[in-house]
Amino acid sequence: MGELIHTFRNHTKDINCVAFSPNSKILASASGDKTVCLWNIEEGKEMKFSPLLGHQYAVTTCAFSPFGTIFATASSDQSIILWDIEKGEQIKTLQGHKGMIRCCCFSGNSQYLATGSSDETLRIWNIQTFELIRTLTGPEFSITTCGFTPDDLYVVSGSVYGDLRIWEIDSSKCEDMMQAHDSGVSGVGISGCSFCPTYGVVGGKWPGSQKRHHGESPIYLLATCGGDNFVKLWKVKTASAYSSNCKFKAKSVLEGHSGHVWDCKFSSNGELLVSCSSDKTVILWNPRSKTVITKLSGHSRYIMTVALSSDNCYLATGSNDKTVQVWALKQNESTTVSTNQDQAISLVSSEEPMKLLRSWSIEDVCVWLTLLGLSQYTESFRINCIDGIELSQIKDEILSSFLGVGPLGHRNKILRELKSIREKEMEGNIPDEFLCPITRELMSDPVIASDGFTYERSSITSWIRAGKDTSPMTNIPLQQTEFIPNRSLKSAIMRYFGPAPMDC
Repeated sequence: MGELIHTFRNHTKDINCVAFSPNSKILASASGDKTVCLWNIEEGKEMKFSPLLGHQYAVTTCAFSPFGTIFATASSDQSIILWDIEKGEQIKTLQGHKGMIRCCCFSGNSQYLATGSSDETLRIWNIQTFELIRTLTGPEFSITTCGFTPDDLYVVSGSVYGDLRIWEIDSSKCEDMMQAHDSGVSGVGISGCSFCPTYGVVGGKWPGSQKRHHGESPIYLLATCGGDNFVKLWKVKTASAYSSNCKFKAKSVLEGHSGHVWDCKFSSNGELLVSCSSDKTVILWNPRSKTVITKLSGHSRYIMTVALSSDNCYLATGSNDKTVQVWALKQNESTTVSTNQDQAISLVSSEEPMKLLRSWSIEDVCVWLTLLGLSQYTESFRINCIDGIELSQIKDEILSSFLGVGPLGHRNKILRELKSIREKEMEGNIPDEFLCPITRELMSDPVIASDGFTYERSSITSWIRAGKDTSPMTNIPLQQTEFIPNRSLKSAIMRYFGPAPMDC
């Protein structure tokens, strides 16, 4: 299912990292020759302002921000350079590490950058202010890989010693640690990790537990790889209002490589997992069935890095043979997700417990749009920070005027699916007192009226503005039109559904 379409040979030393831009049009390759090359995938040639020069030693890792506006490179010279990818110009150099930087990754909201180093620290940077906001340290903690959880509240790290850790960003607390991979003959325990972008976005179930209730901890799927020749899948349970700790739980071991597995990546739809190895092969896995779809080979030496384009059409690999290869992926039933409305609705109506709309993160909303077949609008929704709360209040005018959803059919589809989600939520076990008596929808700003009943503020305000001066519940005239915020009920709702998504 893979066809080799490009082989790039401009680098003079090993390829350490490859990464696609969010629009899938640009491929970046970082090399031991101190350069980063940028390639136009459609044209199959190097871009005019490539290569990027700025590091004094080998460029070890690189990453595009999810919004596509910033490109980060890091090096064994202990520095991180942020680039304006449209101009090929440096924006800022971040300093602070005391050892070679081995990995970097952006949070899903493009607000943070995590960098891991041989100096036994994992550092979190605010990309808007370019400030170092967290330094995470631990004994024998030489970092080789890192990744943010899909909700951007935690970061996972892997080390040369094979231990896997999860950290809460706000508190800098290590929530859980476990031995995940043996070092093997390479002496490197964990060399890569990747979160599935879709698993757990709208719910998940902890192995061996009962069906979870609304507000309990979200669960995500993590893939790791390392020196023991394995790719491993883990369920990662994060903390919530009902749980004060995070946990790793082993799910599956994928066996297929005969050498150190250096990197692994999930596709944007979660239907494909790829891994590369010192055995000179790339394996495409079906993560649902844990089976090998196919093996690709083309490099003459170790394959150190792999990347998938966000449209799932291209696969890139980088090797010690100093070449970058790009493969076109043939889309079939095992690698694509249906984009019809039934697929989207099934995410919130399956046997797995649903994640309520108000708890969706910005990335959850973008995944939902993709499943509706409207991925062309995800960038606009990201830029405007549309999370579940904002999505639940969205109107046709906002879709058209501010989010660029022009076709009437597309706007109607979004609004129709939102209505279906609300109806599915109302069919659940939500306490009746959490619902506005007027609209029967979940309240976000409950207020007490003079009749003693609680309503959603916007609903009771609209009721009065429509000229109705009687109680919606008793039909008795309202003595006054002033409202008192029902803070205790609002707090109860917040506790019941867990914390709201992180602001961008």
